[in-house]
Amino acid sequence: MNKKQCLKIAAFLLLVILVLFLLSLVFNNADASTVSRLRTYTELDADSVDAVYIGTSGVHRYWVPGYAYHNYGLTVYPLSVKGCRAWHVLTLVRYAYKYQSPRLVIVDCRPFVSETSDDYAERNSRFFSESLPWSSPFRYQAILRTVKYSSQFPEGTAPKISFWLPIFRYHDRWSTGINTSYFTRERTKSLGYLISMKTKPMPESTYSTESEEISWFAKECLDELLKYSADNGIHLLFVDSPRYINEKRSKQANWFYAYLEQKGIPCFELCSEGKLEDYGIDRTADFKDKLHMNYLGAQKYTGILSEYLLENYDFKDRRADNLEAWEGAYEKFLKDIENHEEQED
Repeated sequence: MNKKQCLKIAAFLLLVILVLFLLSLVFNNADASTVSRLRTYTELDADSVDAVYIGTSGVHRYWVPGYAYHNYGLTVYPLSVKGCRAWHVLTLVRYAYKYQSPRLVIVDCRPFVSETSDDYAERNSRFFSESLPWSSPFRYQAILRTVKYSSQFPEGTAPKISFWLPIFRYHDRWSTGINTSYFTRERTKSLGYLISMKTKPMPESTYSTESEEISWFAKECLDELLKYSADNGIHLLFVDSPRYINEKRSKQANWFYAYLEQKGIPCFELCSEGKLEDYGIDRTADFKDKLHMNYLGAQKYTGILSEYLLENYDFKDRRADNLEAWEGAYEKFLKDIENHEEQED
């Protein structure tokens, strides 16, 4: 094979890779709200975020940033990802400190508790990496960590190359429609909060007094997060937002809370038996489904967590800084509620 033939082959391979890359821009599992939430965080005023709240939809369906700012003077940003997996939490922490200097990292317990192999694990693992720009180093960190833990996905779910080039996973969307979420450019005016007006009673939870260790990879990711935070002087607070709890989750939660206590890490949880009643949360009115709160519950939860933060941490009142984006998020929250009430009338 001569030099000319080698160049032709190289050019052809580069063209194939370029085509696969372009197709992967629209054949992927990017999530529009995640794209917007991650991008908006990078555009906030410098040093305007006191804390980031990292985790799953158990964050951005619960925490109302504008409400916390307007009523409590807190600037806590929900740096959360739909279906966030345990191995993505550390990457999100690194992402947080790339663009801001938060004094506290609040971590949702959900990525770690009951993190088992399931049919949604592989799909959910993609929301983070495929919602990040291709130019972002955090995209490749997320991919590498997903590949590392891909052994827990159901066998035959997807080839590993599909995490790098999603077209290999979603090529069948020719018939169902392409995904343009990656191209979302609109800033999230609610600062990441996803409102829901639906009301669906949450089933009664099943509690246990027994303890069951979390999955091996969740514990590995947890220990890695704790070490990284200790090494870098990062203050952590774990939070477990109210939701339906089955017996397995209850057992794992018991283990998880005890493990954090053993490590000297604070945890504020609203999932144990009796906590809903203690904090005035109504499982028949404050939820949109068994795992998420509606806007009524979100207001309550944001108030409860805000009061906990002010009682236990020395945050200054940010309202004196007149942060337009944060006050605007509160105004949008009120407007969304007003529009909903007008529609009901």
